[in-house]
Amino acid sequence: MGDRESSVGETRAGVMAELQGAMRSLAEYSEQGLMSPEQSAHYHEIRNEWDNISGPEDDVAIAELDNFMDRIGVLLTEFEKKNGE
Repeated sequence: MGDRESSVGETRAGVMAELQGAMRSLAEYSEQGLMSPEQSAHYHEIRNEWDNISGPEDDVAIAELDNFMDRIGVLLTEFEKKNGE
């Protein structure tokens, strides 16, 4: 059982690291004023949710993190397409 718990912990840590990187990218875009009003509103909605689930002691399910990553990915892709990146 210990190996499984360790594996789940490593997976969760990996997903959290990806999410943190994506959130940093979105924060940079927002701070630089590069987002449309709609993108900015979507970013701030995601940011509020992120602040609620990213605490160090939270036991967030991997499925919930994956869902959150999908939403961030949609916003990043939309932003990059509109801005030619």
